[in-house]
Amino acid sequence: MLANWTKATTTTTGTGTITLTAVSGYPLPSKSRVTGEYVQYSIHTSDAKFESGIGKIAASETLERTRVISTYDGTTYDQLTASALSLASGTHDVFITPMAENVFESLRFPLSGPTSSNVVSTHLSRQEANVNTYTTQRAIAWPFRLETSGLLTAMSIYVSTSGASSTLLLGLYEAKSDGNPGRLLAKTSSTISGASTGYKSQAVGANVRLTPGWYWSALCVTAGTNPQYTGSAYSLVTPFGNTSGSALTVMRSDTSATDLADPFLTTSLVYEAATNNPFIGLILS
Repeated sequence: MLANWTKATTTTTGTGTITLTAVSGYPLPSKSRVTGEYVQYSIHTSDAKFESGIGKIAASETLERTRVISTYDGTTYDQLTASALSLASGTHDVFITPMAENVFESLRFPLSGPTSSNVVSTHLSRQEANVNTYTTQRAIAWPFRLETSGLLTAMSIYVSTSGASSTLLLGLYEAKSDGNPGRLLAKTSSTISGASTGYKSQAVGANVRLTPGWYWSALCVTAGTNPQYTGSAYSLVTPFGNTSGSALTVMRSDTSATDLADPFLTTSLVYEAATNNPFIGLILS
């Protein structure tokens, strides 16, 4: 939520809720927004630092810094692991203004609930089943549309039938302009054991901020016997078709691999109007 011509100052110190003071000629946020509403805000500190995020209008002309999106401390620009700046003594400018992250894609404003969520990549499936991924040491990817935004911190999968000595990697690829998987955005920091059943999660090597759009989730069984996963044995809604049996749901490279390549391998590609889509979770914060 935005507000026209809104500017204020604050002399609050620290990283918490700030108290707003009116600037002559400019309306306070409370003049156009009501208590409890979320707004996009930016702070320009007295010592030339910047913070942008989503805040909530609170009582008595205060603004809660609910979710910090990006900061610049005079040296480092941080839009991946940003946290609230510790405001020093002085008078700081506060604006209700759009952020770069929201120019082309809508940010999902935070609600009073869990700070993390598990977003299932193949969430448009029609029926749950136990599925495999064709063969070991092959990079396999599935297209999906992400309908929220957030910081990707980990990925998950449910192993329903174990595979002897099995290890696997999970990854996330961008969707190129032609719809195919391209640059590797993230992958799990180490392999996940498929030698036992159950829910498995693993942090990604580096956190990545995601916005709504098309992506490809990927999996590579790096060693051992191919396990089975909780997933869908039916076609999904994809950028290439509808839920009919002719919809493209799988792309794989039949080049032997023990890792997820960056970018996605373009040799020995197989496009399939197939099923067998494991539910790969994106853990966002």
